[in-house]
Amino acid sequence: MADGDDFSAHDLAHIRFDPFRVEAQYEFPNRPQDRKPRRDDYHTHAQSLTQQLAAALGALPAAGNDTRLAIADQKRGSIVELETMVPTTNRQGATKTPALDYPTQDIVVLRSERLEDRTEKSVLFIPDDARDYLVARINAYGAENIGNRKRPDVPKFEPIEVIRAAGARTLFSGSIDFDAPESRWWELWVREPAEQKPGARTNALIAAAGAAGLDVHNERLSFPDAEVLFVHGAVAVLAGFLARVPGAVWEVRIAEGTIELRWCTAQRRVIIRSLMCTYFVAAVGASQRTDFGRPQASIRFSMVTPIAASVCCDRNERACKRGPMMPLYLPIAVSISARLP
Repeated sequence: MADGDDFSAHDLAHIRFDPFRVEAQYEFPNRPQDRKPRRDDYHTHAQSLTQQLAAALGALPAAGNDTRLAIADQKRGSIVELETMVPTTNRQGATKTPALDYPTQDIVVLRSERLEDRTEKSVLFIPDDARDYLVARINAYGAENIGNRKRPDVPKFEPIEVIRAAGARTLFSGSIDFDAPESRWWELWVREPAEQKPGARTNALIAAAGAAGLDVHNERLSFPDAEVLFVHGAVAVLAGFLARVPGAVWEVRIAEGTIELRWCTAQRRVIIRSLMCTYFVAAVGASQRTDFGRPQASIRFSMVTPIAASVCCDRNERACKRGPMMPLYLPIAVSISARLP
């Protein structure tokens, strides 16, 4: 063995820690170590969420008393309204709507909006046969004894503060006078997953809307996850119809402006095409959510009607060039300035 003062040697005496070593199984931290937890007691918070959810959903309607319409490719379910927690400090950003979509269960966030207190309010569709699944996920999130496992679904449920019952009025975007008796044009953003447009769900909604006394324009706009129908009728009639088809529509907007063939001049086509590319390129292939809670791949335009005039581009020109305009499958020209006969 080398001399104790010869620190360049490798064969030196070592301090032995064996007498002081204690072996034990590693325990995973109950709270994430990379961020400050926003709930002091996850179990209590989960119990509150399940109780609010049960009250918001209510009991399933009896078979003879179910007023909901049977829509092709659409599960029967209910919508609830969620509200996120208020930020605790002025330096914190807005509390965004979490990604609560469960595609295999058809649980999906339909729409969300930012409030002045930096919280967000959103509408969640829950099929009847997915209620137990969602409750089980919340209970797993709030489990008291998680052992050596990471607490599941914290990003999904931790930000939620309130769950309440929701009606069809929560699907309307913007300031709406629900007491207005006059009829007007509306944009119905139909949740259409079918690749071939129009899908079975859209066709079923068109037939059901006509039976409910609403006029549906022959033309429509097509997007990867939605079809936009132009519907004419009073807001009370439209709200009553939407209450019978929960989950079939992303949201409803007032149809402002017109789309006429005179928009399709060469110069305006170039301007409108550039606008659409600016919006759509950011959405293609994206998986994160926008500041307003919607998935970037499902981004909405603030005024779909005027911008969508780009669908007036020449058919031959669109057929030979593939790009971000292709999800608008058919070149159409829509006018919502005239009443349907």
